[in-house]
Amino acid sequence: MHPHTGVFIEYFHCDYLAGEAENRDVVENASVAWVSIADLGKFIPESTIYPPILEVLGGTHV
Repeated sequence: MHPHTGVFIEYFHCDYLAGEAENRDVVENASVAWVSIADLGKFIPESTIYPPILEVLGGTHV
């Protein structure tokens, strides 16, 4: 349960292996964007990111 929003969220920690990310469902994922961790703060205020997720992302300030 996210402490700020009260929303149940399932997070997945994945490792990049190889290749290019593909959008295989352009209707459902029309507004999906792949961004670097450094650019995350442009989309989500750091204060609203679940603290354990910030730790997984390297403890860097976004």
